[in-house]
Amino acid sequence: MHKNNTQRFHDFIQPAKSPPIVRSSFWFIVVFLSMVFLQPLMANDESQLDALFNQPPVDKETLLRKIKDSEQSSQLAEEKQNQLLDSYRTTLGYLNDIETNKLKGEQVSEFRKLILTPLIKVREKLNKQQNLEIKPINFGNKQLSNLEQMLYAEQANLAAVTAKLSDISQQLSLAAIRPNIIRQRIIELNEQQEEITATLIQQTVENENLQQMEVLLWMLQTQNLAIRTEISTLDQERLSLPLRVEYLDILRQYYQLVVDEISSNISYIQEKVNILKLVKAGKDKANADKLQMELESKPLIIRDL
Repeated sequence: MHKNNTQRFHDFIQPAKSPPIVRSSFWFIVVFLSMVFLQPLMANDESQLDALFNQPPVDKETLLRKIKDSEQSSQLAEEKQNQLLDSYRTTLGYLNDIETNKLKGEQVSEFRKLILTPLIKVREKLNKQQNLEIKPINFGNKQLSNLEQMLYAEQANLAAVTAKLSDISQQLSLAAIRPNIIRQRIIELNEQQEEITATLIQQTVENENLQQMEVLLWMLQTQNLAIRTEISTLDQERLSLPLRVEYLDILRQYYQLVVDEISSNISYIQEKVNILKLVKAGKDKANADKLQMELESKPLIIRDL
């Protein structure tokens, strides 16, 4: 979001010196604008205030046309021209912020609707993993090379699942502090809205230049709407956080079980590989047979990944 952009208009919106009759006409228009725009602000009428700030006062096409006209104008001093262009471009940036915020809000709202099905499925997956039947595995006459391939495959699985578990744990840590971040951001945005309202009241009363007044109103109203849409998106995110945290925590438990089980299997297969290497080397045959009997009595966990 853009911040403190109204300050740059201090020189730009100073009342221009004009003949008394012209100034009287301007003041009549200013009083009219004050009645239209400021009455709901001063009366604290929320419905009228919403009507004033609910829709962008200008669209992108109009702004782009204004930018082009201003760039080609030979009637404006260079400083005023640059300030005017900066105003239009700032307002265009706020329009982009509004679109982005609305899209994020729709995505968060959709997430709240769609998360329930995967949440149920991951609960079932965790229950299945927690109640997994442990079966002994019979290697039969598997060759050493086959077992080594199994060992490499399990080690690769362990690396992949460990990375997944680390990512989920990090997401959980971020989700835990997210409510405080959202709360602080909303406080900042509310303060910005108060500044916009104060600036709008002050400059509408003081400014005599209709073009400058139009630009300022466009910028402030569009900035305010960008803030409102961001607050709405943050509220949606705050409401969705409990479901997200629950989902991530179940995933973390599931992948932790898988990591433990793969680690156990790696140890099991590694022992079998070591025994076969002893046998192949023709060394310590009696000890190899004893180790083989002990190993066959150990269960190997069969996972459904």
